[in-house]
Amino acid sequence: QANVLILDDDRAYLCVVERLLSTRGYCVNCASTYHEFRDCFERVPHDLVMLDVNMPEKTGFEVYREIAPVEGFSVLFVTGFPRSFSLASRTVRELWETEFSRGTTDILYKPFAIKDMLCKVAGLVGPGNVCSA
Repeated sequence: QANVLILDDDRAYLCVVERLLSTRGYCVNCASTYHEFRDCFERVPHDLVMLDVNMPEKTGFEVYREIAPVEGFSVLFVTGFPRSFSLASRTVRELWETEFSRGTTDILYKPFAIKDMLCKVAGLVGPGNVCSA
């Protein structure tokens, strides 16, 4: 089983993604604030962390820089920024040249097709299994 932690300030989005991933066998934890995220991140080991880039307290990139020293998990950034803006940004370019090239970090652009999200998640942590709580 793969444990997934999702940080996004859109609660409706969290509910949908949690349901999609849970029904496919992933164990999912959700956080809508930075503090909820940090609490869950420190209590439970995760195989995948999905970070919304545009958050009110800290951006997904800032959160990533904080948690990057911890090893053993992959990261999927999720953003509604236009692809051209995101790929041209210095932060994304630096990540692409370092973390993304290792195959443990990726970006998913909103809006996305469900199959695209599932493919990215499976590519980072493998297909879901039966979740044993």
